[in-house]
Amino acid sequence: MLQTRYLIWALLFGYAASL
Repeated sequence: MLQTRYLIWALLFGYAASL
């Protein structure tokens, strides 16, 4: 389930980087 957590973090950072 850790992979899911890393995926969520990757999406959050990607979203923040696009702002």
